[in-house]
Amino acid sequence: MLSCLPAHSQKIKQEKEDDIPIFKCIVPQPATFPGGDKALHRFIDSSFVQPDAVPDSAFCKKGVVKFVIDKNGKACLFEIEECLGYNCDEEVIRILKLTKWKPALYEGRHFNETKRLPYIIMFERSEPINSNTSPRSEPACPPQTLSVISE
Repeated sequence: MLSCLPAHSQKIKQEKEDDIPIFKCIVPQPATFPGGDKALHRFIDSSFVQPDAVPDSAFCKKGVVKFVIDKNGKACLFEIEECLGYNCDEEVIRILKLTKWKPALYEGRHFNETKRLPYIIMFERSEPINSNTSPRSEPACPPQTLSVISE
């Protein structure tokens, strides 16, 4: 039998509204996105809007955001663990705020659960290189916009 008692768990944060502690532990039914990880990846990819701050050059960078799925299935209490920059982290958080999750369940009760979401943003140069004046250089990353990594 799984025990998720405060004495055996690591306290992460206090929730502002309820002052309910959030504990990091293994649970039988963790919070899940409807349709699973692939559906979450598709939702983020299709909702991502390139911020204006992104430079006009090819690059590939990784970011990580930590957040809580509350007992009502809402994503909240965001913390950027690895900053990608160019307002891309804020865009990922904006998208996560739109999501509705099935909350974690333990012994018949819903509770808050901490999640980590690593992601890679990949951009290509927006202007094609003139092949008559210089050889075409390949971008550092494939021509994708966003890739979410499953842990």
